[in-house]
Amino acid sequence: MRTYTTAFTEYADWKIRFLPLRTEPEGTKALVRTEVLQPGAQPVPVDYRMNLLQCAWRVYDILIDGISLLQNYRTSFANEVANGGLDRLIEHIAQRNKIAMKEPVN
Repeated sequence: MRTYTTAFTEYADWKIRFLPLRTEPEGTKALVRTEVLQPGAQPVPVDYRMNLLQCAWRVYDILIDGISLLQNYRTSFANEVANGGLDRLIEHIAQRNKIAMKEPVN
């Protein structure tokens, strides 16, 4: 997540175009569709999957050019659990968080 956030904040000349919202009939899920517009490049679709929980919309997945961050993390975590167990996964996430907290945020 930090990688994508840093990438978006480093490019001030990018623009975001909002596309028509898609909602499910029951009104508790939505897909907020956007395109990141970069000078001289094709638009990059960035979509946000959202749930309505306790009267507030919350993002539960981000798709960048059709690739789900949720699915990527799920696959990565499953591989780590299979190779080293749940304790190893938790340890690895804790280590990465410590490193991330020490890095300067732009």
